[in-house]
Amino acid sequence: MHRWDSRLRPPPPGITPVRWADAPERLGADGAAARGRPTYPSRAQLRGPGWRRSSRGFYVPADVEPTPEQRIAEAAALLPGYGAVGGWAAAYRLGVRLLDGRGPTGLGRMPVLLCLGSDGRIRRRPGIDPSRERLPLSDVADVGGLSCTTPLRTGFDCARLLSDLTEAVVHVDLMLACGLFTRAELSAYVEGHRGWRAVAAARAVVAMAVAGVRSPPETRLRLAWVVDARLPTPLVNPPVFDLEGNLLGLPDLLDPESGTFSV
Repeated sequence: MHRWDSRLRPPPPGITPVRWADAPERLGADGAAARGRPTYPSRAQLRGPGWRRSSRGFYVPADVEPTPEQRIAEAAALLPGYGAVGGWAAAYRLGVRLLDGRGPTGLGRMPVLLCLGSDGRIRRRPGIDPSRERLPLSDVADVGGLSCTTPLRTGFDCARLLSDLTEAVVHVDLMLACGLFTRAELSAYVEGHRGWRAVAAARAVVAMAVAGVRSPPETRLRLAWVVDARLPTPLVNPPVFDLEGNLLGLPDLLDPESGTFSV
């Protein structure tokens, strides 16, 4: 595992869940753990209204909102000694703030991908998508104290494992825009993993991905433009100048031949 250093501002971590197994049956009369040990909620408290179960054997305060950061923290608590957060959650921790797991509507809750390696034993459950595919140490990075897949492994997994082609391209476009890798680097990574599941899908996504996108709606509109309407591939966020060289604007998409554009 290596440490990931990035110019991107990572999101704040969520609240780490409390393990039921670590909680004492009850606290002393003073409400603190004995002999200087850190205060820890008792099992009696965890059963009460002040706590909610985040998953089997883990609890968080009941008033903690299920933000993307919190959902990632609750999923990561299930990781065994070896494993990593992957998919959108890894991209989010790497600093791609627009990939927050809310999906195209902004209201959904995409499951958190947990990459466990071949020895992983976590079963699928609501909000968790466990993967037992290979996980070499070179694909794992420490991101602010949390084990995540590296940028290239994250892009590879998003490109091949997301069932919706458009959303897979959205994920890769935004990672390109944030500088986590180049299109050539991701293409080489994909070709170096022939024989893995859904590599053909990853190739298709990489072929459609472009740098310079600023938001998910831009990617969705571009794919509707090219795939659905079968219009020529447009320029993405190109600067447009008048004859005197003054900047007129930056349209989201532009076909310079026909003059068709979108803002």
